[in-house]
Amino acid sequence: MNKLHEPDILRDTISNFSKLTGGKIKQKLSPNPLADAYVQITLGEQNCDLLVEIKNEIRQTHLPAIIQQFGRDREKWLLVARYIPAPQKERLKAASINYLETAGNCYINVVGMFIYINDKEVTPCRQTENGKLWSATGLKFLSALLSKNMSGITDVTGSITT
Repeated sequence: MNKLHEPDILRDTISNFSKLTGGKIKQKLSPNPLADAYVQITLGEQNCDLLVEIKNEIRQTHLPAIIQQFGRDREKWLLVARYIPAPQKERLKAASINYLETAGNCYINVVGMFIYINDKEVTPCRQTENGKLWSATGLKFLSALLSKNMSGITDVTGSITT
């Protein structure tokens, strides 16, 4: 993921979490250089400190790497993402991976704290600034489509060009 967008994702996610739960998430200096951030979650009288991995969207192909990265210390990590599809949320929950998406949906299960929210709609910030058509994959598709269509175009004289 583009590292430039990570602070935006974390900021938006923290803001929505606070609005939904009344809890607070405060960034701290990370003790782990492999983590994208380090946060303290406070809900009522309970606190927990978590290492954070920030992603834009979570796909099925990302899950093995995330599970491996979090390893045996899963309760010390929080996966923050702009969007996590429902099947991936279920897999993360089954693997005891704490997650929090920008919309506010989350599964956080640490000693002394359990938060599970699963009914919030996708936030508008999930939408990309440029359409997918202009991404590398979209341009390849457009090129293939145009080259296929160009092979059967009729020229002005009425004959088919190849």
